[in-house]
Amino acid sequence: MKTPPWIAYAILTDFTFRDASDVLPTMNVPTLVLAPGDSQARKKACEYYLSQLPHGKIAYFEAGHTFAYTQSEKFNKVVADFVREG
Repeated sequence: MKTPPWIAYAILTDFTFRDASDVLPTMNVPTLVLAPGDSQARKKACEYYLSQLPHGKIAYFEAGHTFAYTQSEKFNKVVADFVREG
């Protein structure tokens, strides 16, 4: 199923312009931050988010936004381990 363009635009606009970082410290569930490790700027941003999460954990991938595909074995292991640890 393909996302209709008007819905995709609404999601992208919301994601791009909304700052929800004030919500992060209130999250009381384990949270996994999956971070591309190919850029110092991206790492720094992800580490900031992690610092705001009371129960956060981070995993770095040496790829851009496609690491779930390009490093699928590592991605699957990281997610499975996180779920198992609870």
